[in-house]
Amino acid sequence: MKKIISIFLLVCFYQLAAAGIDTRKKNLEKRIRITADIVKVFPENGMAELQTSLLDKLKSVEQEYRSGTSASVSHSLVQAENELFLSEKKIMEYTETKADRILQYLDQPVPPASALSAKSREKITSYERMARKERILSAKYSREKQYYYALLILKRSIRYSLSAMQERGEPIPTDFSKAAVWMQKK
Repeated sequence: MKKIISIFLLVCFYQLAAAGIDTRKKNLEKRIRITADIVKVFPENGMAELQTSLLDKLKSVEQEYRSGTSASVSHSLVQAENELFLSEKKIMEYTETKADRILQYLDQPVPPASALSAKSREKITSYERMARKERILSAKYSREKQYYYALLILKRSIRYSLSAMQERGEPIPTDFSKAAVWMQKK
């Protein structure tokens, strides 16, 4: 009876460990996906090399996941998570400067009232307010070292800023032209 109970507990423990590794692996993939999305839009300043390194780590985790033991998978996950944390910080800092630059474009005066309808002016004001609010929220997450959430919110801030510029009828700045992809409906 003791053997059956010990085997049952061992199987349960193994399943819990496997579920934890699965969750961590999915979380890692999700975090790498958002960084890849941002690096695709803003590939400057060595961001592409960071992304290549992260994708290599993800491949190594995948390979270890398929063929390794749970201890080796856990070890490779820890390494990838540590590297991802540092990469997210660098990407987030760079994206913050981009978000601040596009918010400066919004500081320019809105076209005269005759050129825009009241609904358009209301949309512009709303987009600008949301963009600034999101930028402030991203700074909060950045201070808390929650770089994944800071990146998600910075992306949303840039999207709102671009929507405001589009509603104004202004052209999107050339260094943000690739970010226009984020404005498309999903």
